[in-house]
Parts: sequence; structure tokens; C-alpha cells
Amino acid sequence: MSGELAGALKERVAIGVHTAGDAAGAAGDPVFGAPMWASVESETPVIGARAERLSAPARYTIVMRGEASAKVGDRLQWRGQALTVIAATRDPLRPDRILLRAEARV
Repeated sequence: MSGELAGALKERVAIGVHTAGDAAGAAGDPVFGAPMWASVESETPVIGARAERLSAPARYTIVMRGEASAKVGDRLQWRGQALTVIAATRDPLRPDRILLRAEARV
């Protein structure tokens, strides 16, 4: 891992894994693993450019180490907030990191 990435990871983010519940395999609340180091930046809302509502949920750009197993739909826990991954990108030129976009959902 490059020193540039290591110095940028200043937040702790836990990835939630959905498990089958006891009720006929129904999905329950996610089980969060150990927190991992990440870089979290708030995205500024662009009202009108992407047809977003005035009450659109807060969105974040999150960079984690490449071994993170987050995928679209996973839940993240950061500073007491529950975030949902809406995009996950792995750059073949930078395999040591994964770029996530997440939004705060209730």
C-alpha cells in the first residue's frame, strides 16, 4: 500500500453483512464486522444538475483498502450513522484501494 493512501485513511468504518434470519431465511439486521480504516468525504449536493430533490440524503465518497469486501447494497457504520453503498468501483491500475459512494438512509 502506498504511503499516500495510508496517510489518508483517518476514519473507522464498519461493513455490515446481511445474514439470514430465523424466519424462513428472511434477511435481518446487518452484522457489522471490525471497523476498517477509510477516508470519508462528504459530497456537495448538486440540485438540478442530477434532478436531485431538496431533501436528498447526504452522500459520501469513501476510499478503503483493496481487501475491503463492500459491494452495492451493503450497510456501513460510520460515526454512529448508517450508510448504504450505492456504488463500488475497483480501479485495475490501483488494486490497493476501493472507491465507494454511499448515502445516509433511514
